Amino acid sequence: MLLWTPHLFEKAGIQRKYDIPYIARLIDYGNQLSQRNLPVIFSLKHFSRLTDINYSYLRAVIDRTEYPYKTFKIRKKTEGFRRISVPDSRLLVIQQWLHKHILSKIQPHFSSTAFNPGCSIMRNAQPHCGANWLIKIDIENFFDSISERQVYTQFKALGYSKYLCFCFARLSTRLASREAKKYKKPRWQNKRHQYPEFIGNLPQGAPTSPILANLVCRQLDAQIHQLIQPMGLIYTRYADDIVISGNALTRKDASKLIQEISKILNRSGFQKNSLKTRILSPGARKIVTGLNVNGPNPTIPKKLKYSIRAELHYAKVFGVAEHCKKLGYHKIDGFRNQIRGKIDFVRSVNPKLADKFYAQLDDINWP
Repeated sequence: MLLWTPHLFEKAGIQRKYDIPYIARLIDYGNQLSQRNLPVIFSLKHFSRLTDINYSYLRAVIDRTEYPYKTFKIRKKTEGFRRISVPDSRLLVIQQWLHKHILSKIQPHFSSTAFNPGCSIMRNAQPHCGANWLIKIDIENFFDSISERQVYTQFKALGYSKYLCFCFARLSTRLASREAKKYKKPRWQNKRHQYPEFIGNLPQGAPTSPILANLVCRQLDAQIHQLIQPMGLIYTRYADDIVISGNALTRKDASKLIQEISKILNRSGFQKNSLKTRILSPGARKIVTGLNVNGPNPTIPKKLKYSIRAELHYAKVFGVAEHCKKLGYHKIDGFRNQIRGKIDFVRSVNPKLADKFYAQLDDINWP
């Protein structure tokens, strides 16, 4: 039951002969949460009843005596792999509850253009269209860099008790392998001996992680926006991709700006990926979240459109099995899903073109 009725709560407290000052403190706590349109939760057992999840399971996850994630790797578009950690069915229910009833009600900084209703790659790219200069900064190991301490702080700012904030932070984070290099750093070490010796981080693959990442980055977003606004520049952040654009810049100014932003990132526990940091000058081809922003509106890059047309053509002419063999696909479903993913990307910007591609896809004789 999420409805907060303080008079009924007070009546029940009096009937159970609780101290009046104690009842008053609880009502004040509940009112503060209710005024923020947040569910009133008094204890972990209360949370257990709200989510219909066994209390002993909650305790096991919080104490880190149970590892409720299935972790696997997927290949990145460039080089390397991305680690995905998917929660088990019970933890998924818990995280979905936290997302729906608490986290979704908190707004991130307006510069954040991912993981919220109305956000999209188009919204991220549009402000940078037609800019002469573009600065692109990638945050390295974005989710892994956000600690359970930072998550705890977000819940604490909402008004929940310290203990519940600790519980929510543990339920939203995971421990990496004990051999992880980051655990050699003091930031990731837990000096409280009654708890595990290491600090958890946001798992990429949990429903709570994207919005928690945005909330943790609110101060970072505000600081970067405050830095660039007097210079007449535009700033957006799409997850771990930072983009700054403007017309009145020099390469020297851009380099100095990157240094200042690096300091802001470091203070928030992040590091920039130097290999993916770019300064794009006037005349250069400019791509933001996969879209070309050289013109007045974001467009699909010609290279992507050509790639889709070519793959559809070769699959039609030479047959799907032969084409998959040539590309190195072991399963035809993998090839089909890859094509669908590209076409869906096109649909987010140009639905008519995507419909043409899908018609060609359906016209192929699939085994």
